[in-house]
Amino acid sequence: MKRRRETDLEIHAQLSRVRNEYFAEIRRQKKAHWREFLDAPANVWKANVYTRHEPGLRRVPPLQKDGVTATTDKEKADMLMHAFFPAQPIPAVQESENEEVRPIRSVSLTRHEVQEAIFAANPKKAPGRDGLPFRVWRELWPVLGDPIFHLYETSLRLGHVPQRWKTAKIVTIWKPGKPDYTIPKAYRPISLLPTISKGLDAVVANRISYLAEKYSLLPKNHFGARRQRSCEQALSVLIERIHAAWRAGKVLSLVSFDVQGACNGVNKDVLCERLRKRRIPEELVRWVDSFRSNRMGCVALGSFCSQVATIEYPGLPQGSPLSPILYILYNADLVKRPIDSNGGALGFVDDFTAWVTGPSTGPNTRKIQDTILPVVERWAEGSGVTFEVDKTAFIHFTRNPGKEDSSAESIAFRGQSVSAGPSIKLLGVVLDKQLDMKLHMARLYIATVTPIMDYAASIWYAPGRRGLGRHIKILAKVQRLGAQAITRAFRTVAHQILEVEANLYPTEFRLRTKSARHLVKCYTLPNEHPVRQCLDLASEQGASFPSPMAQNIRAYEDALQPSEQGRVEVIQPWTVAPYSQRLGQCVSIESSKKRAKQLALDLPWRDTLYTDGSYWNNSWGAAVIKIKGNRVPITIRSKTVGTASSTSILATELHAIVLALEHIQALPRWEKERRQFPVATDSREALRAIQTPYAKSGQYLVQRAAAAIKDIRKNKSQVQLTWIPAHSGIAGNEAADSAALKTTEQQAPIDTTSTRLWTQVYRLALTKIRQDRLESFQQENVYGKYARRLDGALLGRHTLRLYSFLRTYLARIGREQSGRFSEGVLYEIIALFLDRMFVGL
Repeated sequence: MKRRRETDLEIHAQLSRVRNEYFAEIRRQKKAHWREFLDAPANVWKANVYTRHEPGLRRVPPLQKDGVTATTDKEKADMLMHAFFPAQPIPAVQESENEEVRPIRSVSLTRHEVQEAIFAANPKKAPGRDGLPFRVWRELWPVLGDPIFHLYETSLRLGHVPQRWKTAKIVTIWKPGKPDYTIPKAYRPISLLPTISKGLDAVVANRISYLAEKYSLLPKNHFGARRQRSCEQALSVLIERIHAAWRAGKVLSLVSFDVQGACNGVNKDVLCERLRKRRIPEELVRWVDSFRSNRMGCVALGSFCSQVATIEYPGLPQGSPLSPILYILYNADLVKRPIDSNGGALGFVDDFTAWVTGPSTGPNTRKIQDTILPVVERWAEGSGVTFEVDKTAFIHFTRNPGKEDSSAESIAFRGQSVSAGPSIKLLGVVLDKQLDMKLHMARLYIATVTPIMDYAASIWYAPGRRGLGRHIKILAKVQRLGAQAITRAFRTVAHQILEVEANLYPTEFRLRTKSARHLVKCYTLPNEHPVRQCLDLASEQGASFPSPMAQNIRAYEDALQPSEQGRVEVIQPWTVAPYSQRLGQCVSIESSKKRAKQLALDLPWRDTLYTDGSYWNNSWGAAVIKIKGNRVPITIRSKTVGTASSTSILATELHAIVLALEHIQALPRWEKERRQFPVATDSREALRAIQTPYAKSGQYLVQRAAAAIKDIRKNKSQVQLTWIPAHSGIAGNEAADSAALKTTEQQAPIDTTSTRLWTQVYRLALTKIRQDRLESFQQENVYGKYARRLDGALLGRHTLRLYSFLRTYLARIGREQSGRFSEGVLYEIIALFLDRMFVGL
């Protein structure tokens, strides 16, 4: 059935049940075997070995540094401590700016903010020296919630972090791919802090991150440790600029820097000064100053742990959720370089990359030497940090050998020469000078893992792109090896059959869906995002040096920009402020359907607003109704929300809730003051979206709901959003469903300025991908070609005469109803021989 691309829902359901029973039986047998193993007294010590796990259990070999060898655990711990936290250069005195900077007003800490930070952390996260994981605080929150909130609030108000919270257990992590693990630089320190302190670190990190986005405190081209600033988006910006330079007949020359120690090399005084410069509230600056001061730690090597000692140059602890956002504020001045046709820069946490464009490599090299390197060196001197020259990379991106100047192929940085290389590794992707991605494809081929293969596919894959066939062939070889390992099939089995039997998507289909998803997600970014500017440039590109983004836009143009259905929704990094009153307090979702129905019947039906959404005539409709005193429902508000290609059932239900809230909001003040307004809906998902307002599809509706609830609360009134079971005999729910359905039947005009959900746009793109795949399948016509040859041979002219005669004879003796023979059906021939002929005669 799979090979014929046939679908039988009943058989698939039966297969799913059998598969689930099979794996359930395996789990039961494993559990029974483990219990039997533990019951045997002889296995108690072996079980103890299995369950014992210490961070850094992998043994560290003898270490060497400056001619000194450390062999004992104590000597290794001392050497690693000095290597992890070296002496920092004294920052050069910078000229202070006379401009007065007013800090942003601070907002008081809220209890739900603390609770979310505690419950958002992984309960199994490695604890600090006290051995208490986050699960302890989650389990004890009903009892210790108020004391923890009081501790956090007092710590922020006083600008003081307790010393126990600043004492870390430092475990060593082996850096992958290092040639020599006898040097301390081959290891990375991870500070395991008390989990009680990480909760407050997360609260401060959320606040600073929110202020940075709301007040634009960071450069637009600073990626990493920020919402909607992913690694792939940073690479997309760079690739678009390279193609733009090529279209203009120019060369793009790029240099990448690496900060030695990064977080561990942050100077405390410089950090606080730059936080004030970025308008961070003074209360948070004072707290960060205490957070960075007088830190202590001990180094753990397996079961050995050194004595706790003061860290003279602590930097920012790697392991704290606060460190990444503090670091990008620390190096924001370095990254603030505009991106235009002459050059630009990108920052990704501690990685910094800058580039220039010019007619050839010679002028570009001189421009980097004269403009970029002096700025980098001045920033390093003023920050008290050191760049690793050995990790500095330099490359010229060009496809025209005539633009390369061999006499200007190196730059001088910190007294050393850095030569331009044929490739460069940026954010995990190997880019060569011509962007043919050969080296990157070789790296992916070795990995043989699909998620790694598809990494950053949107920057090199586009339907119909020149030279793409050889990349697809390389990836298809990897897919074939994986499919053979899964199915244990013979090497001669067709590649397409292997993919079907292994339940693997074809390579190109998988790449197309990934690139389409990335492109649609880019359309959801705010206008000030650098990728949005790249989208505008890509949509206007011509045939010369088209970038992958431009080719993807052309491939899915019908799905992305249908003018009659509105613009793709824009998703902000934050749905609501982290310190705002949580919407979950006004949401009630009962897990039991029976209990929920009883609560719905107990609602004050005269005051309750019932909402629902419905679909008909390719339209989604939302309605709000209220039951009058004579038990007659009246429609308060109704609206045609959109079509199937622009919105979804979740967004429609959210829209109905928003209509109800806006109706309450529009009431006269005397009518809505000091009242309780019940709103009932049959959509759990819509209520969960309001209860936990994350940055996801439909965010603009949640924001409208949050704004309406906030306005209603100003009048000392409350809104109670309640879930009720659908179609369970509740009069208000049935009336709301009928009103929403009536809205769609009226075929009301849809607002062309409405917002389209990115999930629906992505579905349209997937539909086109599937259609193209089906057309390609029909055109290639390669599946089952050997069976078709056999089928055709059996049903040749002479063969048909023979079997027609036999079939006619069977009809004459009453073994068949008709003597006619259906061409092209191979199983009918087999049945004719085995079943009819031998049994009948």
